[in-house]
Amino acid sequence: MDKGMQEALVKSLSVLKKLQVLQVWFDDNEKVCLPSWEYSVSYLKLRQLLLFGVIVPSQMSWIHNLYVPELTKLLLEAEVLKAQDLEILGEMSSLRSLYLHSKEYRRLSYTTSKEEFKVLEYLNTNIELVCGDGALPMIKELEVSGIKVGTDVGLKGNMPLLERASYHLDCNGCILVQIDKAEAALRQASEAHPNHPTLYIKRYGNYNVPLELLHQIKQSADQEFFAGGSLGLGEGGQGQASASNATSNFFKNMTELLTPFIRIPPTLTLDGATDGMASTSQVKKVIWVGPH
Repeated sequence: MDKGMQEALVKSLSVLKKLQVLQVWFDDNEKVCLPSWEYSVSYLKLRQLLLFGVIVPSQMSWIHNLYVPELTKLLLEAEVLKAQDLEILGEMSSLRSLYLHSKEYRRLSYTTSKEEFKVLEYLNTNIELVCGDGALPMIKELEVSGIKVGTDVGLKGNMPLLERASYHLDCNGCILVQIDKAEAALRQASEAHPNHPTLYIKRYGNYNVPLELLHQIKQSADQEFFAGGSLGLGEGGQGQASASNATSNFFKNMTELLTPFIRIPPTLTLDGATDGMASTSQVKKVIWVGPH
């Protein structure tokens, strides 16, 4: 979608003052940026705003309790998120479901207070969001990524209605002992929680490889490159083929060994994003913008 079409889309949406549900879908592999949707508009009846495959420069100024007072569900992906954006969203009195993701490499770290997100029931975000004392009293399900290893996420003594929690640990630069300790602390907090929520822990990032695994890699290299003349010193093409096979086998073995230690951050998902109102294919028929 070119800039002209983006501006036309934003302009047409700005005049639909009685909108109650707005769902804009683009192919996740061809995300569209809508930089012109920054000026203030009012959608006083809007209850759901799902912008999947759309990236905005920042949290749009009109997503505010004054302009969308009845908004219960929001899916938003921004280039940049600031603490002020979270504070504004936290004041929204009707917001029950929030999917909030940032494209930044170094993402925001934010601790919620008991005065914010008072009715929020579902949260999915890739910023490091921590539950402060007494915060998120109505939350039932949450999925948070970008949690640095060792961070106290506020699971203990908070979120009394919590049923399911999923934390993605950013393990970059950590050793396994640190990661195991952090995961154990999360499990202990979950077990001590009065509602006994189901806990899921996932790792991502490049964390330090154990010494014993490095020994395995070295042994694999020794076996492939130095055993039986595999350095390609044989005659003609046979030696070159042998060296090529040795290289291929080595990198295959190394990839298998290192895969558990090299993981990418999770991306925005739409689990439950339609509140059970319709399947994904049915929702796409409501408003479909972009290639069919």
